[in-house]
Amino acid sequence: MRLIDFHVHVYPEKIAGKAAQNVAAFYDLDTSLSGDIKTLLTERKKAGISKCLLLPVANDPVHIQSINDFIAKTVSEHEDFFGFGTLHADMDDPMAEIKRIKEIGLLGIKIHPDTQRFDTDDKKMFMIYDILQSIDMPYTLRRQKAKLFSSKKTYKSA
Repeated sequence: MRLIDFHVHVYPEKIAGKAAQNVAAFYDLDTSLSGDIKTLLTERKKAGISKCLLLPVANDPVHIQSINDFIAKTVSEHEDFFGFGTLHADMDDPMAEIKRIKEIGLLGIKIHPDTQRFDTDDKKMFMIYDILQSIDMPYTLRRQKAKLFSSKKTYKSA
């Protein structure tokens, strides 16, 4: 049997411990894992997981490119890893980064509005959703702590 973990967070070794602890604190979780690649490889093997989808999050738009580069590099070094990129409502020129994400071999986009501190229906996100849908790029939205929408509006793709 092949098991795929389709929701994996991994961080550069320099920040992995702090990043993993911050995520645990945000969600009131207990974690003993460090969030680095070495730990992921060890834990994945123990659990019998054959493939991993890496889903990054940029809490600040200034980190988008470096995070996407880290995920692309990690995927290129580990044949059993696949990766999505990250975007943010407050970023400059999302189209350029979406194009770059495709060029560096990432397969989709992870959007995490509660940790990124914007609403799912933020008007700035509508353009991003439209772009992603127009190029048939998959994306995943993760909401857990905050409300899904700031109002009763709904978004429909044309």
